[in-house]
Amino acid sequence: MKKKSIIILIISIILIYPILGFSSDTAESDDPLITLSYLDYRLDEVNSEFSENISNQSIIVEDLESTIKEQAELISSLKDDINNLKVSSSTLEVVELSGKQKIILEAGSEIILRAGTAYAITSDQGGLSDVTSGVDIKQDESIPRNHQLIIPRSDGRGVYVDNYAIFMVTGVYEIIDY
Repeated sequence: MKKKSIIILIISIILIYPILGFSSDTAESDDPLITLSYLDYRLDEVNSEFSENISNQSIIVEDLESTIKEQAELISSLKDDINNLKVSSSTLEVVELSGKQKIILEAGSEIILRAGTAYAITSDQGGLSDVTSGVDIKQDESIPRNHQLIIPRSDGRGVYVDNYAIFMVTGVYEIIDY
């Protein structure tokens, strides 16, 4: 009976040992057991932090998009200002127009067409004074090359081009796309 008891005791220890967790692998602190409620609590915390972080990132993205839009509008405005900039020159300056552009000159300004084709922009008070041939150039008339033109008044007179032209200009002028 004593032998039988010892065998039962040994078998019992062998069967109970893994169940009670006496092995060195399960006793380490690297692999603790947790409850489902603790896991749910931690997952809710992480989810909350993640949602808050995404919300903050969305606000930052909206602010950046707003700043980009404002900067794009400012750039567009500055481009328009540059295109409509009035330039003053006391010496002959080479000015190139391309595409659909026009040059509006102020009173006393002079312009000479050097290359390309250009046409007159006049006002109700008269045309462009061609001092080389002594004539008044009317609206939409072709500008002759190498003729000195003088603008008598600041009333919107100038020249326009359809393709490309090179001018020599003295005085105050403004280049405008049309």
